[in-house]
Amino acid sequence: MGYLQPPAIRKDARMVRIDADPIELNQGPGTHLPILGCPRTVLNQLAREITDREITAPTAWLEEARTRRDTFRQQCEAAPRTESLHALDIVRAVRTVLTDDTIFLVDGGNIGQWVHQCLCDRYPGHWLTCGISGVIGYGIPGAMAARALYPDRPIVLVSGDGSLTFTVAEFETAARQHLPFVAILADDQAWGISLTGHRQKYGKGISSELGPIRFDKMAEAFGARGVRIETPEQIVPAIQEGFSASVPTLIHVPVVRANPAEHM
Repeated sequence: MGYLQPPAIRKDARMVRIDADPIELNQGPGTHLPILGCPRTVLNQLAREITDREITAPTAWLEEARTRRDTFRQQCEAAPRTESLHALDIVRAVRTVLTDDTIFLVDGGNIGQWVHQCLCDRYPGHWLTCGISGVIGYGIPGAMAARALYPDRPIVLVSGDGSLTFTVAEFETAARQHLPFVAILADDQAWGISLTGHRQKYGKGISSELGPIRFDKMAEAFGARGVRIETPEQIVPAIQEGFSASVPTLIHVPVVRANPAEHM
């Protein structure tokens, strides 16, 4: 989004911001029309006005946007592969298990980019992410809160290894309080998103590489289930087994270091 500044948006673009929080309404770059209100209510009112006034949709613009989105996604999904497991293996497995009832959480930098770029064709009804707001590490507590609020829905968390270790001890809390969910860990033994930026700017990583950890064994030590993946075909069955477990399930997927930006 480029912080809503040119060239990410046109210089003559007019911005409308809708927010239910009067403090948040005035955060960030200024807008031409700030509207204080529930986004759902305001958007429904706008939709009715558009219908009543018989305003036609800008279909050419929308089709162009869809074409660019699909082309970008296809480029990401065509990233060169090796014999090692890849973040795309996780994305493809998650795509097969998502339903409209699934609560899907994304926590992490590199794996977050793969998920957002390659699942942009289908957003489930309940999608939570750390985005770029600096709140990585929320994933495990977020999944616990989701389970407490929705005891019967499938819950999937996709996280990077750097993000997971912020609050990894909460697996013990989740197991003890009977708050099961499925966590899929993309482990590239690095702060992947930082490593990508460092390589681009300095030609090498700077204090951004991590060591090997048997996260599956660690999860078991906290009272959760731990599963280590060796082939892409093992991911979906592991997720499905995790859905029926009474304690959290950590699916440890060692992946090759890669970032979508490197293949554009």
